[in-house]
Order: sequence, then C-alpha cells, then structure tokens
Amino acid sequence: VVFNYVEDKDVFQKFYAKLLAKRLVGQLSASDDYEESMITKLKQACGFEYTSKLQRMFQDIGVSKDLIDQYRTYCEKNKLDDIVDFSVMVLSSNSWPFSAPPNFVLSPELKRTFDCFTNFYTQQHNGRKLTWLHQHSKGDIQTLYTKPKYILHVSTYQMVVLLLFNKSASWTVERMQDETQIKIDLFLQVLCGLLKSKLIICPEINDDEIDEELKETDIKMHHNILVAEDFKRLVYFHRLDRNGNELASV
Repeated sequence: VVFNYVEDKDVFQKFYAKLLAKRLVGQLSASDDYEESMITKLKQACGFEYTSKLQRMFQDIGVSKDLIDQYRTYCEKNKLDDIVDFSVMVLSSNSWPFSAPPNFVLSPELKRTFDCFTNFYTQQHNGRKLTWLHQHSKGDIQTLYTKPKYILHVSTYQMVVLLLFNKSASWTVERMQDETQIKIDLFLQVLCGLLKSKLIICPEINDDEIDEELKETDIKMHHNILVAEDFKRLVYFHRLDRNGNELASV
C-alpha cells in the first residue's frame, strides 16, 4: 500500500536494487520466498521491465549455486587437491549495481585458486570475461600460533595483508602497500582495522592511541608493522560462509 504513494518509483527501484544486492551477496536475506514475493508484487504494480534486473539478480544466485557444485566436481575429477575451497557468485554485469574495484595483487596462496576457477568458467563459457569484485568478498583465516586456534572472518583485502606475514614477520607500511598494490587510502583503512584488532602491532604507535581512536592519518609509510607476539605463520583457506555461521570477525 505504501508503495502506491511513492512518487518517484524509478528512484525507489534504484535504492531497492542496491539493498537487494547487498542482502543477496552478503547472504543477509531473512527469506528467499520473501524476496521473490516482493519482486512479484513490484512486477504486478509496475510491469516486467521495472523488475527485470531484480529478477535477473535473484536468478544469478540460483545459477551460481549450481555452478559451484560443478566446479567442485571439476576439481575432484582433475585431482586439484591444493586448490583453496571457496564459493563464488557469478553476476550479470548489466543487472547488478556494482562497479569494478581498483586492481591489486592477490596473494600467491589465493591466486592459483582464482586462476583455476577462471579457467574452468571460460572453458564452459567461451568469450565471457570475469571481473572479480574483491570489495564484496570475504573469507576465513586460521591461526596456528594460538592455543586454541582461531578462525578469523576477514575481507579479501585483510586476508591479502595478513598473508604477507607468511613471508616475513616484519614489514614497513610502504613495503606492504607496494607488495599488495592496494590503493593507498583503502590500504590504510584495512591496516587501521587490523591494528585495532591487535592481530598486528606498530611499535611507533602506542597501545593507548590505538585503543582510543586510531585514524588512517596516524599511520605513516615508514612505520614498522609486526605480527603480534609469538605469531609464527598463518594457514589460509578462502571460503564464503554458506551456512550463515557466525565467525570471529576482524
């Protein structure tokens, strides 16, 4: 009933599409049936064209579930045991309100898996090109240096930064940014969050400053970034939480 009183329904559609995309990609929907019911009601009120992109978004999620099952069968058949277990959503570029992120360098631990899926997909769909939306991706990292071991639920950017410590226990901010090639403003945001989590430390910044209100501008390129005490190595695996289980978040 309220929708009938909305004057600019095109503006409403744009906002609704953005929120729907966030729910679907983040697996935040309370019910798939509710989402489909809402799209059906909008279609009845405004016609097929009004909801065509919304319907395609919902269809993409269903197709992606079948696709990842096929990919896992492909990995088993080709004995790709060293491939990191992960889930992926393949989205139609003209239906989703997302833009491509800036390029950055994937960790070697992750790159082989992404390349493997790309090869699998292009074999099935010749001529199509995949653009990875890493800003919407997340995964799990397991620590080996703690007892008990912890699983950290992190963004792909956080994962790439943390995996640097498999190479060295100490980095300067400048070296880390150069190694990952993450855009500097985004990189400092990521680093700031990891410092607040106490997974990594910066000797040039005291704990009180971090606890109170650490800002990106407080981090300088010459600062040293170290792993926390007794931190030895990270074991990696990149898997989206398909079951909606709550994991420790960074």
